[in-house]
Amino acid sequence: MADGGYLGAGGRLAGGPADELVEAAYAHELRAAPRLAYDLSLSDIAHAVALAESGALPAETSRALLRGLLELHAIPAPEFPWQAGLGDAFNSREAELVRRIGNDAAGWLSAGRPRQRIATGSTTSCSNPSAATAMTLRRPWSCCCGR
Repeated sequence: MADGGYLGAGGRLAGGPADELVEAAYAHELRAAPRLAYDLSLSDIAHAVALAESGALPAETSRALLRGLLELHAIPAPEFPWQAGLGDAFNSREAELVRRIGNDAAGWLSAGRPRQRIATGSTTSCSNPSAATAMTLRRPWSCCCGR
């Protein structure tokens, strides 16, 4: 979400979703957001660390991104500003990150990370969040590293 608003706004889409879609799909999906928040947060932090350690980001950008993600991580899940009008939990997290640190740093969060991998890797219910995070981190590179 380049502008911190609805994903796709300003591109081919003239606006956000219809109220019926927000209520029928997005609001329903966001009911799981508090349960998924911890794993989403760990996945985002781990990805940002990987970007920083690889040298893919300038040091200042890495610091801003990690600072913002740690701020989000500190928000208790029931108190997080989930917004059904933005779509899923990932969109709400990204919008809040943009609001806190700006798009220049927040925009890097999706770099090298297909969105579907995020959804399938970090939102899987798992009794071991560290294992879920490790699986999420391993998947993006498995196609090119042979692991």
